[in-house]
Amino acid sequence: MCASNLYKTPFTVFESIYNATAEMTDTLSWDEVSEFLEDSTNVPLQSKADARLFNGVHYKEGLRRQENATESGMMVLDIDSGLSIDEAINIIKDQDIESILYTSASHDPNGTHKFRIVLPLQGIIPASLCPRVWDSLNVLFRSTCDRSKRGEHSILYLPADYQGVDNEFHFVKGTIRSAVDWMEAFPTPDPLELAKPKKLTKLEQYRRHVATQRMRLQHSWDSDEINWTSLTENPFVTENAVDEYLNNTANQWYHPRFAFMMSVAAVASLKGYPISAYEVVDVFNCLDMLDGSHYSDQKSQRALLKDAENAILKAGCGMGVAS
Repeated sequence: MCASNLYKTPFTVFESIYNATAEMTDTLSWDEVSEFLEDSTNVPLQSKADARLFNGVHYKEGLRRQENATESGMMVLDIDSGLSIDEAINIIKDQDIESILYTSASHDPNGTHKFRIVLPLQGIIPASLCPRVWDSLNVLFRSTCDRSKRGEHSILYLPADYQGVDNEFHFVKGTIRSAVDWMEAFPTPDPLELAKPKKLTKLEQYRRHVATQRMRLQHSWDSDEINWTSLTENPFVTENAVDEYLNNTANQWYHPRFAFMMSVAAVASLKGYPISAYEVVDVFNCLDMLDGSHYSDQKSQRALLKDAENAILKAGCGMGVAS
């Protein structure tokens, strides 16, 4: 493997999803990044719960928060459905893109292909520009990229030698383009246009209602404690509850799913927080994203909302859903 050493990128590694402090942070050449990722494929793992995570962003004091993100030099895309890895490689070769593709722990070569694409950028960019570049690349890859990984604070699992999985790792040589090149080649709607006021959905109206009620409760919660952006920052999620769900081997997903929701609702109740069913579903969706986004369709979301309502009732807390 021989990639250009002219291009540098921040490179940050995290020990687990539970630790927001970087295990390693450095500025590496694209060659060094390529070698690091390829070396990771030789690490034998039973599941992704044992894997480390990474991204191409620098954070102030090595603490992964959106406001701490300073700069980036590469993009990492997560594809869980809608595109096979062979189709992605064809797109990459047609566009002459230098990149790395590798499969995730839940990749099924005979079913749903799940993989990541790592693309170096020509030059360091402000981290705040990453979502705009992501939008353009998502157009290139037929809108199949996982939108939950769009932000500059998102991290993804490193490649590994997952036992019992047909692991794949591909290095494709080609041209390294700049962020401006990507945004000009695959333009997306202007963010100011997207930010124009729109009519609120019933769900958004209800969430505003819940927020207003919560303010009136005048409980002792500090506002910073409920402004979470990941599982690791959520005060109602325990490491044990996440591990039990991700390490479920019985292939019976209803009970582990409901047990996780019960745990979230129970912790919220113990801490005196009036959690809503929508918030419980939001928390579960973050966990589901780590496991392959199996419940992202509208029908599943409605079912999850009913489960969350039942979990809250059993835990004896919260506001439930709108009547």
